[in-house]
Amino acid sequence: MRSDLITRSQQIKNETQNRANTAERVGSLLEDISEDARLHSDKVNGRAIYNNVDEPYVLVTNTAKRIQKEGGLFSLAESEGVTLVDDRLVVSRAGRMMIVGMISFQGYNGGQYKLQLRKNDELICVCNPLVQTQATRVTNLTSTDFDKFEEGDTLSIWVVDQGSGGTIQLKTAKIVLTNI
Repeated sequence: MRSDLITRSQQIKNETQNRANTAERVGSLLEDISEDARLHSDKVNGRAIYNNVDEPYVLVTNTAKRIQKEGGLFSLAESEGVTLVDDRLVVSRAGRMMIVGMISFQGYNGGQYKLQLRKNDELICVCNPLVQTQATRVTNLTSTDFDKFEEGDTLSIWVVDQGSGGTIQLKTAKIVLTNI
């Protein structure tokens, strides 16, 4: 489609006839250019998911731990411009991305947990969600942010026990990366 747009723009630019370049003709070229740009920006979209029941996950107080691939923990459900390497999404094209991470788990009564999204294992957002659990109910934590990614950058999801440490029972996890 790009070569067609270049050809059409050259025709319009080089025409010398009166009224050859109508608003409709030039406008349709601009619409097509805009649509072509949108199609190119949609080339990065990936999500990794984990669905299991009661995967024990040992945490140390105030120490972040990456949700890691243990026995096939994550699977790449959908991907364009993203690959899954172990427990990280790897970007194959640079761009500004929207990122989402989510975990569902059971903790101990009064446990305090924080979810983190990390690019290249470095914390992206300082506004990470924090929850205090009650009894052994299933708890959900979700975080969303935006960041610029370069080719080869990675996205991973981490959890921190800010209470007294212990084991959580991981139920599900998901990380999503898409162009904006």
